[in-house]
Amino acid sequence: MNKRLAATIGVIGALFTSSIALAASSEPNSLLTEGYDSDNLKLVWGVADHPEAEGTTATLDCRIEGTFTYEFDDTGKVVTLAGGGGPAMYQPVDGTSPVAYGETGEECILTVTDVVGPNGQVNHGTIVSSFVHALKEAGLRGAGCYVRFIAGSSYGKGDQQVQVGEVIPPTEPVTTGEVTLATHETTCGNKHADGDEELTSSSNGNGNGRGKPQGAGHGRPPWAGQGGG
Repeated sequence: MNKRLAATIGVIGALFTSSIALAASSEPNSLLTEGYDSDNLKLVWGVADHPEAEGTTATLDCRIEGTFTYEFDDTGKVVTLAGGGGPAMYQPVDGTSPVAYGETGEECILTVTDVVGPNGQVNHGTIVSSFVHALKEAGLRGAGCYVRFIAGSSYGKGDQQVQVGEVIPPTEPVTTGEVTLATHETTCGNKHADGDEELTSSSNGNGNGRGKPQGAGHGRPPWAGQGGG
């Protein structure tokens, strides 16, 4: 075998090995469930382990799709999620009976984030900015990776924009709403998931959104970022 042929084979082998490693690392290992309640100006979201990922600790499949009514508490945690005449249900990994939302322990929990900007405006920029701040508050690894999904959405665009002064604060605190949820399979849970450098507020928002779950204090709540669907 001449040296040129040996070198060519070596390069092909290296590329083949790299492609295998890349394919392995690109397998979905986390879930992002999200939806925007444009009536109440709330982003509903949650992150969970992928039930089929290698080394997963998930006991439930948190994937969920559809339109649901929801209720949340003063920390921003969704406490009830219902659709089709009953609570949202999640399938256990071990194939046992489905589990209702609210009975899933620390899994599949959703968070509500207010998306109104500091001057009362709502647009795509304030929604993305608010999500960025919520992820920072939750301390999620690879958070910038999750931001891409909201940044690529149409939330806060067109008729969903609210100009300064158009929001009339409710006389009573809003704790319920309706939202259409979708779940994305992601690789955002990778140890080397990029995106932390992307955790910057969009300039289109005319200022940062509040970002934190409604009523959230300092530090990370024990449930933050655990949601899913």
